[in-house]
Amino acid sequence: MTSNISALPRHRSLLLVLLLAGCLLPGCTATRGMLARRHPDPMAGAPCLENVRNPPLEEVVSHLNRNTDRLQCWQANRVGVKYDKWTFTGMIAVEKGRHLRLVVNSLRGNEVDLGSNDERFWVWCRDMDPSFVTCKHENMDAARHQMGIPFEPDWLMQALGVERLPTSGVTMETDPTNEQARLEEKVLSAHGLPLRRDILIDLKRGIVLEHSLYSYDGVRIARAKLTDHRLDKGSGVVLPHKVVLDWPQNKLSLTLTLGEVRINSGSIASRLWEMPESSNSQVVELDAGIKPKPVTMAIRPESSEPSDPIETVRSHDQHNFLRDDGDQPSLPDEEYELPIEATPGRSRVSSEAEDWAN
Repeated sequence: MTSNISALPRHRSLLLVLLLAGCLLPGCTATRGMLARRHPDPMAGAPCLENVRNPPLEEVVSHLNRNTDRLQCWQANRVGVKYDKWTFTGMIAVEKGRHLRLVVNSLRGNEVDLGSNDERFWVWCRDMDPSFVTCKHENMDAARHQMGIPFEPDWLMQALGVERLPTSGVTMETDPTNEQARLEEKVLSAHGLPLRRDILIDLKRGIVLEHSLYSYDGVRIARAKLTDHRLDKGSGVVLPHKVVLDWPQNKLSLTLTLGEVRINSGSIASRLWEMPESSNSQVVELDAGIKPKPVTMAIRPESSEPSDPIETVRSHDQHNFLRDDGDQPSLPDEEYELPIEATPGRSRVSSEAEDWAN
């Protein structure tokens, strides 16, 4: 005989509800453990800040840099890439220094090939005119002014987790609840233009939520929003599995949803960092004819003088720390398989990247 809870007296029905609710309270560890096993915490076991409620700046920076120091490289062969209302597949590899490769595919074949090595960056896009542009890192300002390319490799490498945070010349502002903090660093571009880096920190979990880059007049150049952080048990690295790259001035926003991520899985083939050859696209060097300036990095500290002591201040404006997630594109949770086989219309620009996925 089956029972019907609706047939029970009201006081007995209320008792059952209270019993079920009680199982969700701290006293019922068995049920809580069962729910935890069903929905495991992807950050379980991750190191936290020692002083969560009021950590000094030195502790915050050291905590984040320890995570970076454990990360030499990472790669994901199954990446969901969302641009506007379109969803593509792709693959990405990142390595300390300026090594980056992102290839985006559709049913037509390769759509985008974006990369960076020690010398230069490049962007190939099927629907861009010209379709293949490149520039040396020391001439990045020329690329930004001539083509509006919103690409700052050093900032992007920091946002993707392989570039350490500075240990001097940084200030920290905490929100009134001590749950979030914002790090600020003033830097100079390769040609001496002042820029500002902002980093939003979740103090309770000890992770980075956002990286932002601003121009000298306070206009946001780029933002990286990081979510779905997970702890890799083998390396001890915490890495976000969803990255939203936003360049407001260019009205460009990309959402990367990572499938399986391989962290520190041996050295990545050096040919992956070589700019591909194109048999059917004209290569346009954005800095052709520009005399290189004697700089060694795309972004450097604002002054060569000794930096001011690091400083922590308290913010009384909660709105400074509210994250605007309303404009964040979303992707389905399913993973995307990278098509390895030849696809009609595939360009030869990124064909060698397929070797990496095998």
